[in-house]
Amino acid sequence: MSYDIAVFATETVDDDGFEAWFEEQAEWGEDHDYTDPAVTSVALRTFYDALAQEFPPMNGPDADEDVDDPRLADYSIGRELLYVAFGWSQARAAQAACLRIAAATGVAVGLVSDDGRIVRPGDTPEPVGS
Repeated sequence: MSYDIAVFATETVDDDGFEAWFEEQAEWGEDHDYTDPAVTSVALRTFYDALAQEFPPMNGPDADEDVDDPRLADYSIGRELLYVAFGWSQARAAQAACLRIAAATGVAVGLVSDDGRIVRPGDTPEPVGS
């Protein structure tokens, strides 16, 4: 198991429609490589570029060669969704980094492995337990 976070543009879906939208996205039916950040939106690419500095990708064109780095993350990149799986040992740091970077880049975060809450720009969430 992993500690998972979903990131998406705020205008993509509202909170009430998130679950159905996410289920559709998680079918991974888009016709592209889900490890390539070039396929996603500018906002999600900006988020990815910042997060990858702290949590390097384990796959794709930006893959880190240090396979023993506990910060490695598994990125699944869609046109409207960035889904990131972290090791549980990195859960607190990953959550904090995602919330900080999302606030700076104006994207929304779905705390999938926590309480499923959606955090949008302007929200000031309390960290949830990990």
